[in-house]
Amino acid sequence: IVPISQYGSVNMMKAFSLLLTLFRVTGEFKDATKIYRVLYHKLKVPMCHKRRMLGGCAFVLQYIVATLVLFMAIHLILASTTPIATIGKLWVVYIVLDFDNHWCTFMLYILHLQ
Repeated sequence: IVPISQYGSVNMMKAFSLLLTLFRVTGEFKDATKIYRVLYHKLKVPMCHKRRMLGGCAFVLQYIVATLVLFMAIHLILASTTPIATIGKLWVVYIVLDFDNHWCTFMLYILHLQ
C-alpha cells in the first residue's frame, strides 16, 4: 500500500478527502484553543480549583482527540486503494468527530458544567 496510486481518480479523491479532513479537524483544534484561553487568561470572575482542573482535563482530552483523529485520518485515507474506500474512510472520520462532540455535550449536561 502506497500513499500515491497509479490511478488519477484515486489520487484526486485522496487529496479532496484530506482537505475535508483537515478542515474538519481544525474545528477540534479551535475548540481546544477556546478552552485554553478560558483557563489561562485573567477572568473577571475567579474560577474555583475544581472547574480549573476539569477545564484542564477537557483541554488535554480535546487536544489528544484532535491529534489522534488527524493522524488516524491521514493514515486511513492515504492507505485507500479505491475512490469509494476513500469516501468511506472520510465518513468514519466525520462520525468519530461527531461522536466526540456529542459525548462532550452529554458530559457537560450530566455534570452540570454548562
